[in-house]
Amino acid sequence: MTEDFLISIAGLRSEDLTTEVLSFILKEEAYKPFQKLFFSFLLEKYHDDFFRAPLLIDTRKIYSNGTPDLIIDNQKDTVILIENKFYANLSGANQISRYKAILVNDYETFVNKYLILLIVKHRKCFYEEEIIKDFSSSGTPIKTIEELQDYLKVEYKINFKFLFWQDILELFNCEDIIIKSLQKYISHYFIGEVEFMKQEIAILKNPAFITAYKKIFGQINWIREKIHTGEYDVWKTKASQSINFYGFTIQLQNCSVWFGYSLLTWTEEPTKSPIILQFRREWYTDIINDKAAFDKKLLSLFQEEHKELEFIKFYTLEIFSDTEKIIQQLNSDLKFMSSLV
Repeated sequence: MTEDFLISIAGLRSEDLTTEVLSFILKEEAYKPFQKLFFSFLLEKYHDDFFRAPLLIDTRKIYSNGTPDLIIDNQKDTVILIENKFYANLSGANQISRYKAILVNDYETFVNKYLILLIVKHRKCFYEEEIIKDFSSSGTPIKTIEELQDYLKVEYKINFKFLFWQDILELFNCEDIIIKSLQKYISHYFIGEVEFMKQEIAILKNPAFITAYKKIFGQINWIREKIHTGEYDVWKTKASQSINFYGFTIQLQNCSVWFGYSLLTWTEEPTKSPIILQFRREWYTDIINDKAAFDKKLLSLFQEEHKELEFIKFYTLEIFSDTEKIIQQLNSDLKFMSSLV
């Protein structure tokens, strides 16, 4: 099964692709911990007996009333029907009604029945309206999703709920390559919208945050002026077309370096400072004969070699906020850099 996975999903995209990946995670023995997380999160009465018999998990299984994306059957008392939607309309005006019929007719003896619409959060209102129209048009007296949930529970013993991809991705958060790829694919193509947490909004509204953020750029401008009046040629301070950088280039005898604010490295390593000194090999005007020796020299000044920015050194916010210390440290580093190259 595992070795055929890529063959099985070749050519798929969107709902079909993500359904197959989710199915793979819920089937494979190596993902057992994630399976327990998923079902304990989804089911109202989850217990270890749920796994007593092997789960029957099918994608695109054909029934007389439709072809749901995912069916999970524990061969005992629980069946879960999942329809995965990102932006597509429901398949026909009565898709959810037809899927209700599958649970009623094809799984009559099952005690626990779940009808799940798997979506991204910002599409919930759209699908709520579509589902309410579906049931209202058939004469079911419901006006809200809550009323529909109560109706299906009382009349058919069906638990109807929305399941959000954002919650699954957070639940599965890890470095596994399959899960990480699923997270990036869904986040890139279907989530998109930024969601602010309450504490993040509180931080952004705090005048102290706004003042400190403005001071970062003011301090960079001030440092540029002090360096410019010294022995170095300094290019104009500017914000890059990217939101990731704000700073200036300093010209040394046979190379240049860049100093400023880097959101890119700060978000990668939040415990470090957003203030960096950067150097790229291409900024060196002479020929590099021995790259390994050259890099070794550079790493005696720069703290690490970044995958995108090449050589970088962080300046702590404590040093950066002290005007005398940052100028003294930067001048010292520039002299040292000049002696290296």
